[in-house]
Amino acid sequence: MAIWLQNDLTANTLPWVVAYWHHPPYTKGSHNSDNTNFLDGELVDMRQNILPILENGGVDLVLNGHSHCYERSFLIDSHYGTSSQLNASMIKNNTSGFYPAVCPYQKQTLINKAHKGTVYSVVGCSGKTSGTSSGWPHPVFYSYNNTLLGSMLLEINDNRLDAKFITSTNTVYDGFTIVKNAGKKTTLNICQGQNVTLKPSWPESVYWFPIGTTQDSAVVNPAFSTIYYSYDPNSCIKDTFIVNVTPNNVPPCNITSIPNYDPASEVSVYPSVIKSKNETITIRTFPGQKIDLIKMLDAKGNVIELNRNDILQNEVAIFFKHEQSGGVYFLEILIDNKIIHKKIIFNK
Repeated sequence: MAIWLQNDLTANTLPWVVAYWHHPPYTKGSHNSDNTNFLDGELVDMRQNILPILENGGVDLVLNGHSHCYERSFLIDSHYGTSSQLNASMIKNNTSGFYPAVCPYQKQTLINKAHKGTVYSVVGCSGKTSGTSSGWPHPVFYSYNNTLLGSMLLEINDNRLDAKFITSTNTVYDGFTIVKNAGKKTTLNICQGQNVTLKPSWPESVYWFPIGTTQDSAVVNPAFSTIYYSYDPNSCIKDTFIVNVTPNNVPPCNITSIPNYDPASEVSVYPSVIKSKNETITIRTFPGQKIDLIKMLDAKGNVIELNRNDILQNEVAIFFKHEQSGGVYFLEILIDNKIIHKKIIFNK
């Protein structure tokens, strides 16, 4: 069986691998994976002999039964001993992975898929539940319950796997998400006036900066070379898109590098043309950055009084306190010790 398994995993070219069999390598439910006696000896055998093959082959999820309970691990690797021999280095991610409450488990497998982490789950409670063993819960498990009936639902979309444990009363008791090979930097070369579609590196409606929209893709047509960013609501995964634009009168319209760009490209201000003192101007930068100071200057450098309403640390709304003359004004913004200037036109 082990020889077949190793050969099968070596030949595999598919992006996701889920393994399942009866005897769980980790459990403290109605059976105990620390026992070496005739009742539970197979649990130890599978953990010691089969798990190294599975984890070397890049298996993402293991499902078992035998214990009549629900148990679900962290993202772990290389724990082949008893429960007391678990150490911190064997836990790849010590959160729940229950996205979007927290960040998903992430795995980078393009170069090497071996030992990037596996989730182990005992779902032996679809038909009955029973007691627990000494040492319950096993320390590899993030979530566990021995009284609820339920089943695990798996949904796989491209490089994203979502798992939910759904109880017999239709309640989601636990869940986790694994995302593979996300968070990329992409360079695109286009001609002036050409549209290009940007898609995040995993299936999700993301926030687009500096576009200011939330959707699963964005169509852009920049007039000049621009850097775009996409990130999820928790800023767990961030993609960078460098869109190089060549003017139509400059052949061959395929430049390969973007010029040095102003840090102001990391700040979004809208609208840039305002018509009254009561019109709100929103300033937004990346989550995690903090807008510390804002000044409004007229063309002569005089400071103009503003009202300011903080929405988030990385998002601020301002408006003029008093009616101003039409013309050009400048926002002076301090963000993480960087001073950035943005032009505003007051079209009275």
